[in-house]
Amino acid sequence: MTYKTYIFDFDYTLADSSKGIVLCFRRILERHGHTGASDDDIRRTIGKSLEESFTLLCGVTDADILRTYRKEYEREADTLMTVNTRLYPEVKEVLTALKAQGAQLAILSTKYRRRIGELVSQEFPAGFFDLIVGGEDVTHPKPHPEGLQKALTQLGAAPAETLYLGDSTVDAETAQAAGVDFAGVLHCVTTRDELAAYPHVAIYTDLRGLMPPQRVVSPERALPHTPAVQKRISLIQLLLLLYLGYMAMDELFLDDPYDSYLFTILFLLLLIRILCRRQVLPQAWHEALRRRLAPYLRRLRIVRVRIVRGTAIRPRSQESCHCLNCGETYVGNFCPRCGQNRRTSRYRFRNALSNIVGSSFNIDSGLSHTLIDLSYRPGHLIRHFIDGQRAPYFRPFQLLFLLAAFYIMSVRLVDPAALHETLSPNTQAKAETVMVLERLEKELDPEQNAVEHAIAKQALQLVKQDISRHRKDSLRIEKAEDEEEGEQLLANMRRIPQRLREYVRHHPFLDRVFSLLESWLHGNKAFLIMATLPLFAISTRLSFRHRRYRPRYNLTEHLFVQAYIACQLLLISIVLVFIHGHAAADDLYELSILGTFIVFWLDYLQLYRLPWRTALRRTIVMFIYSGLILFLVAILCVVTLTVMALIFK
Repeated sequence: MTYKTYIFDFDYTLADSSKGIVLCFRRILERHGHTGASDDDIRRTIGKSLEESFTLLCGVTDADILRTYRKEYEREADTLMTVNTRLYPEVKEVLTALKAQGAQLAILSTKYRRRIGELVSQEFPAGFFDLIVGGEDVTHPKPHPEGLQKALTQLGAAPAETLYLGDSTVDAETAQAAGVDFAGVLHCVTTRDELAAYPHVAIYTDLRGLMPPQRVVSPERALPHTPAVQKRISLIQLLLLLYLGYMAMDELFLDDPYDSYLFTILFLLLLIRILCRRQVLPQAWHEALRRRLAPYLRRLRIVRVRIVRGTAIRPRSQESCHCLNCGETYVGNFCPRCGQNRRTSRYRFRNALSNIVGSSFNIDSGLSHTLIDLSYRPGHLIRHFIDGQRAPYFRPFQLLFLLAAFYIMSVRLVDPAALHETLSPNTQAKAETVMVLERLEKELDPEQNAVEHAIAKQALQLVKQDISRHRKDSLRIEKAEDEEEGEQLLANMRRIPQRLREYVRHHPFLDRVFSLLESWLHGNKAFLIMATLPLFAISTRLSFRHRRYRPRYNLTEHLFVQAYIACQLLLISIVLVFIHGHAAADDLYELSILGTFIVFWLDYLQLYRLPWRTALRRTIVMFIYSGLILFLVAILCVVTLTVMALIFK
């Protein structure tokens, strides 16, 4: 019988991921002291849920412990699964032939959809599979028919015209429960007799049994004719892309401080959309380029694994050690009695320098590790820290204050003038004149140079009077303009800070507190950045509030997430100060709005492990929420100032 829809299990049906699965299970089981399960026992659990697999392998039934094992498995799988998964040799050949016949192809598995997509995107064209249903898309895992029924609904397929192919008895039970025909594949440890005990239309040695020999089509001939081939780029899209590219070049290379980089953003968005939706190069060029880039793509996968995994924790030493502090003899890296490191040695220049720096700035050994990870894997660092891996990393708020101090030191070294208050040229010249006259008055001796001293003193008084008169004239002119335009309420709002300051000056204690806060807040970079953390935390929580975005953090955890992102932005700002040779100390960061957006986008891409387009959309939504919240806060401030102006009128 010819079917219109084919739904495949993934593990042991389309791909052999047993090596990665065994490695993940083996690490977790040995970590927790469960050494009784063999590799064959682990392979027999493939296809079941992780909780059920751990229960079968080590007998644990506690829900909290199983949840912990699941999280550890997911972290190990991020590193080990994709690189240890391979398609079976006949898979591309058979699936390409089915696709060429117009059949719908889908995947249903207990494995996460994103992990399946990582391998599928490397082996098949975009859109080759009509649907992928992973473990995160269903509430009840196989053999419950929920996943298969969901696939039928989304594909619009009739059960009588659908064939489900799997390798285990769990797959057979799933097809039976959903009322769909089942075909077994003998890639797994499940035997033919075990599969034959369930209703089935066929049991194949491999997937070649799906197609008659004369109907099998080679991938090279079938791929160009599959429905998944993308449309060519249109002339209108090409002209629009060239126009936006020209305008973007004009924005980037002309020194205009008022550029918003709107055309640059539009050019990048359109270019990304065209590359994803349209075929820019001829198909033959595309295939040749793909073959040429294959070695580099493999190296890129290795780099990606390194980014996900990070620096491995130093293995536990098995040698016996004598603690120099308490005299305890132990095996391991740290003394179980007093906690001292086994690597305690005599002071030399290297460890003495690190000890001096640590004593001065309260810096431990996790600082360098945290700064390195912030530079290339910030999202994974944040996720690991929030999930509980806190020993290797520097705490975010402590790091924020430390980097803010380093930023101020860098600005003072590279561009000290950026920290001074900006004055008008006339006012700045008069201030410099006052400084020169004050220095001259101090240096002149009244007894030996009485005339010069008197002249300098009189000139100093005249300049100070001129500055004072200029300020009074400015205030009087401003007041007259307000009264002439009939904006009395606005004038009262402008005078509110001055009236409050005058009220505070009449109370000595409040005056001292206000002066202390004023001197502390002036130029305090860390405080200004911390004031923005709640804004971005609330916006991120709103943007990623749906259940499909995992992990789901509470508002407090989002504050820590934003603190680490702020540390990353400060680290980039410090580098940019030295590269540019000047600083924008009045701005929150040295990056432009576009640069800040890209940093947030890449961080969310790693933190939530999303496709880059989904992460881009969510980041845009987050910035929209931030703008709306700022708008509401501005309205509240205006209303508050209006009420206070009416009170002080």
